[in-house]
Amino acid sequence: MRLNSKVLPLNGFTLIEMLVVVVITGLLFAILLPAVQRAREAARRLQCTNNLKQIGVAVQIHQTSHGEFPPGYTVKHDKITPGWGWAFYLLNSMEQENIYNAANLVIPMALSPFQVTVTRSQINTYLCPSENNSEKINMGFTNKPKKAFEDYAPSQYVGSAGFMQIYKHNKGAAMEIDGSGTGVFYMNSHIGPKDIGDGLSHTLMVGERSRTVSDAVWAGVFASVYNRFCTKTKWTVQSCTSSAFMVLGRASAPFADYSEDVPTHYTPGANGIGSDSFSSSHGDGANFVFADGSSKFIRSTVQAQVFRSLSSRAGGEVIGADDF
Repeated sequence: MRLNSKVLPLNGFTLIEMLVVVVITGLLFAILLPAVQRAREAARRLQCTNNLKQIGVAVQIHQTSHGEFPPGYTVKHDKITPGWGWAFYLLNSMEQENIYNAANLVIPMALSPFQVTVTRSQINTYLCPSENNSEKINMGFTNKPKKAFEDYAPSQYVGSAGFMQIYKHNKGAAMEIDGSGTGVFYMNSHIGPKDIGDGLSHTLMVGERSRTVSDAVWAGVFASVYNRFCTKTKWTVQSCTSSAFMVLGRASAPFADYSEDVPTHYTPGANGIGSDSFSSSHGDGANFVFADGSSKFIRSTVQAQVFRSLSSRAGGEVIGADDF
């Protein structure tokens, strides 16, 4: 008996076919990945906008209850003590009464274990998903061991102080603290809708702050306004400014503070901004909520004078909707 010597064909891929599949897959991945990343960033940016809308609603609730917007931050008569910030005063309007009630308002908001329940509490509404960084910020002295109660919960939103200066003159250590601003929020501010002559829809209230540039906290000014905080080591501009700007952002400064060289104007997210301005991880600008509760993304290409005008509450500037 003779065996059948017929050879059956082998099913499979040749090396060339396999390489073609790999190349096509790689090309599809390269084409689709940026689109997926853009879609994810769009979703994150939308969440940042929604956070600002919630903040805007909370500000309006506070204004209805108290007749004015919350203060930028509050300090005693000597003006150098720690003070609770605007975002702290919004907690009751954001269904965060338990955190607000945990604060001891009799003693200062300071690096103290007595306030740790409040200062270390993470408020998701104050975090932008694009930052992807909720790590606590240690406020202790750099030359001393770190302590847990010195960790503050971060924020990615700061109040608009407008044209603000911390000091009345620049004469070394004996400078007199001013702290006033042309915006909605500043030291011990008492601003209501009647004080906003430029129109609520043309006045910035709260904007973004990226941790790529500098840190921000929601609880308040953690120590004397003489204390400094600085831009991150990898940021384009290395500058330091008053700790008041960990809760506030300014579009401009009239002169250089004692510890920094401040440009005369900023636009959101520009490479030249310092630790006291607005920024985001969106790449081309930042989200803002206005005094009427509306929100808008302002690009870094906006004219500096327009941005500065938007930051003032009663400067008398005329700005068209197409200008920003």
